[in-house]
Parts: sequence; structure tokens; C-alpha cells
Amino acid sequence: MALSDMYVAIADEMARSDLSPEIILEVTHAINWYQHEKFWFSDATMVTINTIAGERRYTLPANFLNIQDVLGTIGNYTYLLKARTEQYIDQIDWGNNFWSSYPTDYSIWGGKIRLFPPPSANLPITVKGTVVLPLATTVGATKSYAYNTAFNANDTIQDPNGNIETCITGGTTQAAPTKTYAANTAYVLGDTVADYRGNIQKCIAAGTSGAITPAWSGTYLAITIDNENQGPLQWQLIKLNWQTNYLVEIVDGTAVWQLTGTLSNSWTLDAEELIRDRALRNLYGRYVKSKDNYTLYTQFEQEALQNIRRKNYGKVTTGWLRPHF
Repeated sequence: MALSDMYVAIADEMARSDLSPEIILEVTHAINWYQHEKFWFSDATMVTINTIAGERRYTLPANFLNIQDVLGTIGNYTYLLKARTEQYIDQIDWGNNFWSSYPTDYSIWGGKIRLFPPPSANLPITVKGTVVLPLATTVGATKSYAYNTAFNANDTIQDPNGNIETCITGGTTQAAPTKTYAANTAYVLGDTVADYRGNIQKCIAAGTSGAITPAWSGTYLAITIDNENQGPLQWQLIKLNWQTNYLVEIVDGTAVWQLTGTLSNSWTLDAEELIRDRALRNLYGRYVKSKDNYTLYTQFEQEALQNIRRKNYGKVTTGWLRPHF
């Protein structure tokens, strides 16, 4: 069911053709209400953190809702870090910087994950959890994205993730990468490459790349040292790849983008009954003043929530069970 189909279905169910703006508003309110709930279709895996020697804290995406697992990797072995309170790690971590090791514990504080013991460099740490999904939209992109192209404020494009990105500051997008990254290769000032995350990195100090791919920084404008033992090749992240976090602004040349919606039908297919029933309950309560229908759809909403949690949690797209009454 598309979002527009849900609007029509609700209007038909109420036999009201005069509440179109109110229906759209209530569906949006219902999605907002459940955005912070944990459902199988909002599960996501955070991009692996590449640790910095002795660095204890790493920022999590702003739309990261909760953490399920934190995994460390040693060679071909993957192990589970133990969740701790911030107060517990405060007691055992004295802040020493003369040692580092493989992290075994973590805590969450202030939107950051804290690792203990303080990690050695370039240890992959994977954070698995649930994200807040962007709002569904019926509005498609107004333009197609292209490198080195002028966009105006309020132009919209569809990114490779299927999400709608809105230009919040008009400008010209970043030029396409000029080179492909390779080991043991000379780069000159101004060369640009795409790293393994799809971010664009710019050479700010010429040199020759190392035999091993560097641990690219994933922070905008941060610097990555390549071939550290020989140097002095340095890269600076000048454009982040498209994010699934709708609170992150993407600086793209002189243009700035923000994720404002998704064409994904998760809310209107996977959670169709849940969203529709909450919207109907509120519509009957606010505009029709029907106590019986308000009570009926309150019960339907509770049952839909129970069903989607019990039957759908842990499922994948193929073979999932749609809740029915």
C-alpha cells in the first residue's frame, strides 16, 4: 500500500471526502508516534567504526535509536562486547593513555559509544541497532542528481538509498572523483578519490599511497594519514556519502543537502494496520466525535501493535507475516 492509497482507504472507511488535510495530518502524526518504536524493518547496522589508538569515545548517528549488539573483530574472529553502565566504566577506566588493547566492554553516554579497554588503532567495531526511519512521502524528486551541477534551495533528488534529499542551501555540487584509489600509487595535490564508504577524499599533501588501504576517517573535513610510516600523503574528507540519518546535513561542494523523506513503504506496508488504526481512532475522536469507533480503533491499534511485534519481529522482507484482525 502506497501512502496515497492509505489516505484514500481511510477516507473510504470513514465515508468522508471532506477530511483530506486532516487524514494526511493524522497519518503523519501516527508515523511520528511510532518512529521511535523498535520494529524489524527499522533494524540497521551502523557502519563499522575503525578505532583510533587510545580514543575511547565515538559519535553515533543522531537517528540511532537503540543498540542491540556491539561486535569486535580480531583477524577472522568476531566477538561480542559486554554492555556496561557509564558509571561502571568510570570506576575501572582511570584515563591512562599509556596502554591500549582489544575492547571488551562498552557504554553509551551523550550520543557516543565508549570502549574499554581503550582500543588499539584500526580495530573494526560494528554497532548493530535500530534507527529512526524518515517520514514516508508521496512526493518524488524534482531533479536528478549530478556532479558539478547547480541546484537551488528546495530542489529535491532521490539518492541511491531511495530517500528524498532536499537542497537546503543552493549551490554547485562536488565534482566527480578525479582518480581511483590504489595502493602504492602517487597522488598530487587536489586529486580526489572515493573511499570504501563512498565518501570523497581530497589529497591535501602529495605523496604515494601505502600498501594497505588507510583507515579512512568518516568525519566531514577530518584528515586521514596515508602510508603513515613514509608519508607525507594526506587526505581530507570533503563530501560524505548519502546518509540514512535524516538529521545529518551533507555538504556537497557549495550545496547542502538534508534527508527529508523516504519513498520506502515500510510504514505503509509493513505497519499498515498499525498506522491506519491510530489515524482512524484520532479522526473519529477529534472530528466525528464517535465514542464507539474511537474505542474500537483503540483496541485495533493495540492488537496491531502486539501482532507486528510478535509475528514480524526478527523477520526479513521475504516471508514476513502481515498482521490481520
